[in-house]
Order: sequence, then structure tokens, then C-alpha cells
Amino acid sequence: MKFTFILLIVATAITHTAFAQNNKGKNKNHFGVKAGYNYIITSNISSIGGSNTNGFHAGVFVSGEDENIKVTSDLLFSKQGYKFKNGKVDMNYLTTTETADFFVAKDVFKLQVGLQIGYLLSAKADSGGVSFNNATKKPIDYFNRFSYGIAGGAEFISEPGIVIGIRYTIGINNLIKKYGTNSPVPAFLPPSSDPSIKSNVFQLYAGFRF
Repeated sequence: MKFTFILLIVATAITHTAFAQNNKGKNKNHFGVKAGYNYIITSNISSIGGSNTNGFHAGVFVSGEDENIKVTSDLLFSKQGYKFKNGKVDMNYLTTTETADFFVAKDVFKLQVGLQIGYLLSAKADSGGVSFNNATKKPIDYFNRFSYGIAGGAEFISEPGIVIGIRYTIGINNLIKKYGTNSPVPAFLPPSSDPSIKSNVFQLYAGFRF
């Protein structure tokens, strides 16, 4: 849990940065909540009959604005994973994303680009009745706890504060840790440790900005 704590500190620091900007002249901050749909695209899992899957996300955000730069920070619970021939892997992340905002129409429509950091809270492999239990390892032990990505998207803001947006995050680091193949490999992993297995996430969301 210490990694979760570190991630929360990072998110809090980002929020305080936005607050600090608020004390300069005409700066303004908006807080909000949002939730939506995830479509997860996982690369190089065809060897296990793998395919893409669906999930969801929900959380809070803060947008800081001044005369020079506009940024948005969010903290989200995000359900991700992938399917394989005999079942599905469910992965729960806590993610924080920091984006620079570029308004096409002032305070109405903006484009966003930035970075995302995620921490894997839990991972569960549903085998569909096929046993792949390991006496010494759990499914989460095969995955990297931290994930990193490049995020980009667009967001529409209505007059009452309703927010509708899309985002696509490209995974940078490997989803799965390198592992030995001398012993039987769990059904949810490729036969060989492939470092190019990455997860990209498309998100569609709605929320409210205060």
C-alpha cells in the first residue's frame, strides 16, 4: 500500500500547484467529478487467444487556469484488463493524469495532452474453470504495479458545468513482468515473456464541473 500512498501524494501535490496558481491575479480553479466507459486495447496477446475488453472509470478532477497556461489534473479509479482463451483478467487501477489544456472555443471546447501514471490495486484472473493456480504467486505478481502513458483527448463544457469528453491513453511501459518459462506458465500469460505487451485505453466520459 505504500505505493498507493506515494501516488496519492503526487496527486495532492498537483492539486496544490493548481491552488498556488489561484493566488496570482485573475486565476481560477474548477473542481468536478466524472465517470465513464473504458475500451481497453492490449497488444501482442494473440498467442493466448487474447482480445480487447471493456471497463469503466470514475473519480475527481481539478482544472487550474491563469493567463499563461491551463491544466487539468484528475484522480480516477479505472477498471481495465484483457480477455484470453479461457477467461478474463480484471485489473483495477488508481490513475492520475496531468494535461495541458488548449481551448479552441473559450471555456467551451478544449483539446488536452499530457501524461498518466497508474498504480495497480488488484488483479484477478478468471480461468473459466481451467486451473492455473500457482502455490507461490498470485495473478497480480505477474504484472507491473506502475503504468505510464501519454494521454490526449478533447472536452466539451456546457454553460451549467456539464462536461463531456473523450481520451485516448497510449501505454508506454510493459504490462507484464518478465518471467521464467521453465515452469508451467499461467493460462493468462503468453508462452514466452514478451516485453512488447502494452495496454492502450480509450475513454468516453461525462461529469460536472463546479
